[in-house]
Amino acid sequence: MSFCGHAILQEEEIFIVEDSTKDERFKDNPLVTEMKAIFYAGVPLVSNNGFKLGSLCVFDHKPRKLSKVQITSLKALAKQVVILFELRKKNKLLTEFQKELQQRNERLVKFAHVVSHDLKSPLANITSLTRLLREENIQNLSEDSNTYLNYIEESSLTLKNYINGILKFYKADELIDAQKQDVELKKLFEEISEILMTDDIVFKFPTEGVLKNVNKAALSQIFLNLVDNSLKYNLNQQRLVSITYSEEPDFHKFSIKDNGMGIDLGVQEEIFTLFKTTGIKDRDGKEGTGIGLATVKSLVSKLGGTIFLESEPGKGSIFTFTIQK
Repeated sequence: MSFCGHAILQEEEIFIVEDSTKDERFKDNPLVTEMKAIFYAGVPLVSNNGFKLGSLCVFDHKPRKLSKVQITSLKALAKQVVILFELRKKNKLLTEFQKELQQRNERLVKFAHVVSHDLKSPLANITSLTRLLREENIQNLSEDSNTYLNYIEESSLTLKNYINGILKFYKADELIDAQKQDVELKKLFEEISEILMTDDIVFKFPTEGVLKNVNKAALSQIFLNLVDNSLKYNLNQQRLVSITYSEEPDFHKFSIKDNGMGIDLGVQEEIFTLFKTTGIKDRDGKEGTGIGLATVKSLVSKLGGTIFLESEPGKGSIFTFTIQK
């Protein structure tokens, strides 16, 4: 008996009853006789899949005609209603997906912590027993035996670096939650220098300026990773690392320049991907884990900034990143 039922079932874009008292379908309808629904115009609400969900309609208590502009407007409004329905559905699905993704990530973080910690103990035993075996049999070991022990130690160290890197990567969120504070640039870089610098390194950095209300823990980790990479992948007798700072309206901007090996253009886009490496060995002959720069990008993104690289093999690299104020 409803007007909207007719609007939904018919195939036209709009269903109009100009005077229901003269329409055989509706003149005895209680909506007409009791509620005085004399005029009706309704547009079916059709989903992207072709399902008619309902109608958008207008009533009046007297007969009337709609102009072309009014008909076009009603159709346009109906399309907007459908768009809103579709957006609401997508938002609901997205919210559910985000919730599921968060739960998966929490399980993954927990798994990474458990596995990493469970691996640390036997790995430490392997390293200790290998060294003990070498020390107690130093006079009796053949050249091949020494080579095998070296392989064991190198493999253990590689695995250790992976484990530490994974833990550091999944602790990025904990760093982001650290309390914000004012940070003096000079003190920040002096702390970095105490941890990483040796006599063969020239380390230049800003000695003036204060960053207001920033996440020092996350910022320190970013610099430790980037500066450490600059030093490890550098075969020069005198290694150089230079940091510059500039202030933008909405961001703090830093650049870390070195005179190291440089990175080929073909792999520059991949180096921030987890477990992606350049295949280049550092000054100690070790290949990277592909975790450090992924951790850096994750931290920078969580701080509202971006990071990019300028580099050329043999001419060093410049990593530039921003963090939001």
